Amino acid sequence: MLVKLKNMQYNIIPIKKEYKVHKISNKLCDLLNKTKDFQNTFFLFTSFCCVNDKNEKMIFFHNPKSDYCYYLDAKLDVAYIFFIKNFINEKSIDIKIAFSLLLIAEEIQLPEKKLFELFNILHWPSSKKGIDYLNAMKEFSDKLKGKIFKKKISLKEAYFFHRVFQKDYNRLLSLLPENFTFSQANEVIRNICEYSRKEKKGIDHIVKLLNNLDANSIMSLSYDLRYPLYSKYINIFESYIEKLNLPKGTRIVFDKTFEKEEYNIEIKYTNISTLLNKINSIKKSLDHYLSKDDNIDFFDHIKLFETNEEK
Repeated sequence: MLVKLKNMQYNIIPIKKEYKVHKISNKLCDLLNKTKDFQNTFFLFTSFCCVNDKNEKMIFFHNPKSDYCYYLDAKLDVAYIFFIKNFINEKSIDIKIAFSLLLIAEEIQLPEKKLFELFNILHWPSSKKGIDYLNAMKEFSDKLKGKIFKKKISLKEAYFFHRVFQKDYNRLLSLLPENFTFSQANEVIRNICEYSRKEKKGIDHIVKLLNNLDANSIMSLSYDLRYPLYSKYINIFESYIEKLNLPKGTRIVFDKTFEKEEYNIEIKYTNISTLLNKINSIKKSLDHYLSKDDNIDFFDHIKLFETNEEK
């Protein structure tokens, strides 16, 4: 039976004894066995073959239970990409599967142009950056790769982390709380890396700082290490808000990077009467603060930063 699918011609043909099985077959079968795709009866009784450099038929995905195979009328590099694009469910390809498929692509010496095409199919970083990420990931520790595969850390931040520390960083990874969200872990990793690179501090120093700290303390400390000046601004501003003595149930929301010069105020109330009382209490608190001789409007960033320089 001859079928043409998306610019690829293939036949369903009986498997002959003389067909050689390529060495990637076992890896590909083991890999797909871990995906939902392999639960489909299509893969349970199917093999795939193409042609080698001598134009001989060669099986690159071999299922011992199959007597027939899909013969793709192409060399292995083209057939491999076509196989992934058309016969593997895109939703089943997570970063762990993608990485494994890329390692197989390297093994068959996929040309760079086709490798870039595969990056796009697998939602991997594109072009030369994708190659850099792939080469670096092969050197990641198992613990770092595990964090990526479990979606605890992004590939981008893991790449940066590995470049900064190179090796012996598992001790530091072990200090990241398991209850960190994806964004929290990425933020801490980025902060620590930026601090290490700027201050030229190594693993031993950072592990000593973070050791025995809870999740909130690690988050705060990592931010303070990366932004020591902003941390001072935050402390001064938070002390200023306390001095305003605003009524209970009132909160000033501000940008902790101080890039935005606007603020929000949150007021908890149950009805118009309690809202009016809160507003009157806020006005009294602000009037009282402004009546003092040493009052400073730290909502004005210029005054905030000038005060910090004086200190």
